[in-house]
Amino acid sequence: MFVYSKHSSGTHKIYHMEQCPVVRRIGESHLGYFYTAQEAEDKGYRLCKVCQRQQMKKLHMAD
Repeated sequence: MFVYSKHSSGTHKIYHMEQCPVVRRIGESHLGYFYTAQEAEDKGYRLCKVCQRQQMKKLHMAD
């Protein structure tokens, strides 16, 4: 499951993994959800930079 803010400006279409620390800053009533990253990207959203770094760390640890 992936999270986005329903009230972000139109130019900042960013989604987050649920465990991202940035998600805590989004008010509960402003949360929106995507089931897959592909769904988010198809709607023009990009993964947040914090989540990107977390993914890179996981990939490097798996090597």
